[in-house]
Amino acid sequence: MKEMSDPTTTIVQARKTYKKLGRSDKWIQQRMTGQETRNKLTDY
Repeated sequence: MKEMSDPTTTIVQARKTYKKLGRSDKWIQQRMTGQETRNKLTDY
């Protein structure tokens, strides 16, 4: 429920999960940017 009221919580959790999986900071940033772009396009 917290994630629904505060989307930044979801983003922070996703970053932590990717970090635990051994992903680099650059990879995480590219992934987040890609998801944001895709969401904007699908909203349009």
